[in-house]
Amino acid sequence: MSSSLPDFTAPDATAPDSTAPQPAPGQPAPQRRPPLPPDPGPEHFPASALDDGRLAWALGLLALVALPLASAALPGIAMLITGLVLSRRNRVAKSVGLRAAAFGAVGIALPALFILTLFVLTSTEPVSFDEEPVQSAILTVGAIVTAVLYPLAAIVLAIVALARPVTPAKAARILHSR
Repeated sequence: MSSSLPDFTAPDATAPDSTAPQPAPGQPAPQRRPPLPPDPGPEHFPASALDDGRLAWALGLLALVALPLASAALPGIAMLITGLVLSRRNRVAKSVGLRAAAFGAVGIALPALFILTLFVLTSTEPVSFDEEPVQSAILTVGAIVTAVLYPLAAIVLAIVALARPVTPAKAARILHSR
């Protein structure tokens, strides 16, 4: 008895994927990296920015947002969340991601502390640069650190993270440090 239903069989796993981009004639096929095992060794690195935790540092480029407090808070929030999420991938990503998360926590704390300091110092009366040099110096240094130095450091560290993947030697140091 024949069925009128179409035959739904699984595609052949050895057959080339017709939707994948094919190399030009005479060009070698692109090499794809196999996915990392759950507990990779140093020989599995360099890996992608997602697999070695560098993605959390790369999100420091959000500091390019040209708003004074947001240029510290936005990358800080992104680095904190991404660093903590990536720390579950493997031990190398945990080490790199937790450092990025700590730097991101500083980026969240700086604007909060600056705003708190601003409200505390100006709660009674406005700060005059002539009459209260200590208070005005505290506010000036806080503004420079929050609006300039932290975002600049986040941008530089993001560029370094994207330019320098985790090498097998660095992965070995991270993996054998515990």
